[in-house]
Amino acid sequence: MRPAIALAIAAAIAAANAFGSATAAFAATPDETLAAAQKRLAGLESRTARQQAVRDIENLQRIYGYYLDRGQWDQVADLFASNGTLEAAQRGVYVGKARIRKALEDMYGPPGLRQGHLDDHLQLQVLVTVAPDGRTATARARELRLAGDVGGSSSWSVGTHENRFVKQNGVWKFQALHLFVDMATDYTKGWGKDAKPIETVSATLPPDRPPTVKYEAYPKARVVPFSFKNPVTGKPAQYSGTTPK
Repeated sequence: MRPAIALAIAAAIAAANAFGSATAAFAATPDETLAAAQKRLAGLESRTARQQAVRDIENLQRIYGYYLDRGQWDQVADLFASNGTLEAAQRGVYVGKARIRKALEDMYGPPGLRQGHLDDHLQLQVLVTVAPDGRTATARARELRLAGDVGGSSSWSVGTHENRFVKQNGVWKFQALHLFVDMATDYTKGWGKDAKPIETVSATLPPDRPPTVKYEAYPKARVVPFSFKNPVTGKPAQYSGTTPK
């Protein structure tokens, strides 16, 4: 077929489709047109709300890291719901803002910065999943911690967050923050020569509940369960390798 003829046929088909769409639009009653517009508007509002929720929760996760870096325990505790929980490593679960505030000081020391001391917690790879009702959500993130003192020891560690969030009075808050510590090691030696044991229940501030999951850190191998589904298959992610012992 000659190019000119093909172009003419394509133009005719396009014109016919456009005419058909216009005819259908004119055939619709005012009520039907309004209902379709309202449905489309509701869909746009829902998607916009979910996108805003993702941004708000990403910011909340990162703000947590900034406050933690600067030893701002009151600010960190205020990011939680009144019945929120904090769980890190194998230290157990602390419930409520007041207990979370005490747990932070027990884990990291007095509030504020200290001369010659570093304790930063980088929040990375934040991935948010908002529930269909738009009132709860989960987030998975990675945490890289750099800690140490000038002229003293230093360490770094890597962890995985699997956190839950709740929206209260239009504001997103932590419902449950759970940090799985994957690896901790001496900075100078590195993970090729050193692997520190995971932190366990505090003798000075026992938790309100025992750890929800029993596990060991590196060199033990394990996969922290994913809170989100595979975006292509729509199914929960399954670990396909040999289960580590």
